[in-house]
Amino acid sequence: FVLPYATELMKFHGGLSNMTDITNHNILLLGLVFRDAGLVRWALKHPAGLMNRIADYDAEGFSSEGRPLNYHIAGLAEILPSFGYLALSGLPVEFPKDRLLAAMRMGYLRATLSGNVPNTGDCGRGMGVSAPSFQADQLLPLFPGEEWLFDIGRGSTAAAKLQALDKGRKPDPEGWRKLLETAPRLFRGAGLAILRSGQTPQTQVMATFDYGASIAHGKPDRTQITLWAFGRTLTHGQGSSYNVGGGTTKHPDARLARFTGYSTSLANNVILVDAKSQLPCIGKLLAWSDRPEFQAAVARVEGIAAGVNHTRGVVLVEGLLLILDRVEGAAEHSYDFVYHNLGKLTPGTGWTAAPAEAPLGKEAHYDSLVNPLRLKGDGPLRLRWDLEAADPSNVKAPKPPPKFPAVSLDLWQVPVEGGSVYTASTGLNNTDLQITPDEAPSLIHRARGKSATFLTVLEPRLGAAPARVTAVIREGEDGLKVALQGGKTLSVSLGRLVQEHPAPK
Repeated sequence: FVLPYATELMKFHGGLSNMTDITNHNILLLGLVFRDAGLVRWALKHPAGLMNRIADYDAEGFSSEGRPLNYHIAGLAEILPSFGYLALSGLPVEFPKDRLLAAMRMGYLRATLSGNVPNTGDCGRGMGVSAPSFQADQLLPLFPGEEWLFDIGRGSTAAAKLQALDKGRKPDPEGWRKLLETAPRLFRGAGLAILRSGQTPQTQVMATFDYGASIAHGKPDRTQITLWAFGRTLTHGQGSSYNVGGGTTKHPDARLARFTGYSTSLANNVILVDAKSQLPCIGKLLAWSDRPEFQAAVARVEGIAAGVNHTRGVVLVEGLLLILDRVEGAAEHSYDFVYHNLGKLTPGTGWTAAPAEAPLGKEAHYDSLVNPLRLKGDGPLRLRWDLEAADPSNVKAPKPPPKFPAVSLDLWQVPVEGGSVYTASTGLNNTDLQITPDEAPSLIHRARGKSATFLTVLEPRLGAAPARVTAVIREGEDGLKVALQGGKTLSVSLGRLVQEHPAPK
């Protein structure tokens, strides 16, 4: 018992992390078993001890590892048993227990109605919340009255088994669905906005907008966007190539793997300046609307490059995701609007593709882009991605639906004066089919000047559903007008969003 724990303790000498959570767990057990107050105090009170670890969680359930769900759950797997043992020991130690409940709920509040949690950090192949939770079992001694913990658990601990005997039933295999949400949600402390519509997986459209602080295992790129629609992952954070686990398929093109992990801003749905990765920075929320019929978030990030600021607005309305970007610098720069999506990419009517005349850059893995093409055409840019219906029988986690439906995505973008449009493929972990990474045909729209405005419309469509967008038009400096079938129009601008929907204080 002692020797394996002692050798384990020699491995980790870091700060707050899921690694030191392991050492805290081991030292606390050693202290309790051998009644050694020095060991117990060290496990609780040293700089990376349990008391400081629980303080690392905020009221929303996020920690310094909290964006990538795999690291979040890895930490909970160690600290929850530790706090359970501490509570059962009878030692008079006070700690903010409610933060543990918030940490347990957090993943469910971020999930789609299929149980997927879109990746916005270094989360391997991605994760979900549909599997029974060992962590929930560990919380039962602290919160015996929280019925939802029993329902989402595995029934694997003594406390869970006693509750099962008392209730005369087992945990509910579908209990996790009761914790999911269909309304928009703002995690103000973490800097993560979730927009979502639809009441079932087959009708839901959900986007996330990550503008907050960079954290351990998260990306240093701000204003990252994910999109999930009708039961399919369209785009998300690219994940990593080293902690994906088993049961996956590797893509034969090794270049795609260069875009996973911490590799480059070019792998994210962000804006790059002068073909270089972003500098670490933190965004500030300017606008927020959680009206079901008009959901919006606007954030401003200062310093994505030296002297360059970026304001991005995202709006979910009428099943469309509108993206409004304004980038401003004190000097002239090139600005690359980058968007990645899974599926087969084809240019719209009036647009043609030819091999790019020269590499698009020398840094940030621009030289690893697969099949870079230069697009030319008149009027608004149009692209389409198609994801065919798929048999998920080989998918092990999270538990998949009976099959993945055919979904397409239409992109409209107002042309930038003097801009150049390119497509190329990067790597993106396919969380539906567990391909790590899969090919992600991507848009790179390059503009040059002291400032640039990119106005984009994304229309996800299920199966053979007809397109509803008929035109996109620039309005003023930062405004967008969208014409729909039947004569309806939508009109938004960054300025009006900030004025009409100011961020809560």
